[in-house]
Amino acid sequence: MKTKLVALIIIGVVIGGLILYGALSNYIQNYNYEINKTEYLANQPTISVTGIIQYWQPIDGPSYSIIPEEDIDFEINEHRGIFLYGQLSPSLEGKRVTVSGILIENYVDFQLKTLGGAFGGDPNTAVILVDKVLSSEIENALSSYMGKIVPTLDDFKNALSESQDIETIFFKFGEPHDDIGSGIHIYVYELNDSTQVWIGYTDKILYVRHVDVEGNILEKLFNLEEKENEN
Repeated sequence: MKTKLVALIIIGVVIGGLILYGALSNYIQNYNYEINKTEYLANQPTISVTGIIQYWQPIDGPSYSIIPEEDIDFEINEHRGIFLYGQLSPSLEGKRVTVSGILIENYVDFQLKTLGGAFGGDPNTAVILVDKVLSSEIENALSSYMGKIVPTLDDFKNALSESQDIETIFFKFGEPHDDIGSGIHIYVYELNDSTQVWIGYTDKILYVRHVDVEGNILEKLFNLEEKENEN
């Protein structure tokens, strides 16, 4: 009986050790990947490209690209141009915009996990990790507007009555003053009366709230769950 018990204990220890070893190896692999990723991105150029945005819906999720107007000295997809990765909206399809972000000339070299199979059939194409999307036609006017005018609560109410699309918000009010989210984006816009508008966002706007300087909710301007329940 004791022999069987000892054998079971030994087997349990061995199995536990193998599980622990596997978990530790996976952690080290992911840690090294993140280190290499950070170092890689730090050495890549940031570029701006103007052109027409393309949007399509493959099996594994939405994809975007831009057909550049200017000559490009790196390899791009023959039909779709430069692939884009980041917070983008289908509403940009067919529009002439300027995008900026980190350029990855060959994403296979980078081995970015989230891009692994997204652009199947053309693994050597360039990708831009987009950090900004701005319509080139209104870039100068918008910069001037945002430099002189701080938005009001009514500005946001009017905008939300027309659309609850994040690109529309960015188009009307420019880049948010801050992003305080963890797990989701919580975009912050400062208003003219020192209060703020907070926008919860993942792949769509979840909520828009008017808050005071301490983050207390003054008014709920939009809530996706409530809107869907109404429908």
